Amino acid sequence: MVNKPLQLVDFINFDGILTPGLIPIGSAADTIGLSIDEKAAVFDAESFKHINFVFFRRFSDGRSSQILAYVVDNSDERLDEKALAELHLQVWLHGTAPLLYIAWPSRIDVLTCARGPDFWKADKQECQYNPAQKIEAGK
Repeated sequence: MVNKPLQLVDFINFDGILTPGLIPIGSAADTIGLSIDEKAAVFDAESFKHINFVFFRRFSDGRSSQILAYVVDNSDERLDEKALAELHLQVWLHGTAPLLYIAWPSRIDVLTCARGPDFWKADKQECQYNPAQKIEAGK
């Protein structure tokens, strides 16, 4: 089934084809044809639980690709906000992906990993789910 929120941000075309630069992680990962830097980034992303895709910016002049975001398909709501806050902390600490997209059944949440720890609630001494932006899918 095609994830409508991922279509909303053009990660998946309406025919179900992934946009160029969006690479699946895990058992669906096909690294044949990827550059060595992209293979390394995919391998690195596999160390995180729950990351489904790496989205790369690719250059036509031979420069190495850049990681733009990690993408989590949470359309089945298998992860709660506590687990996603912990993932946000891990990705933020790792420092390789500036953004983390979380696809819910009816929206995309964008979490930033390239600024201060906006997921950290000092008064409670814990991580809390705190998207920088929520993009609602139309009905």
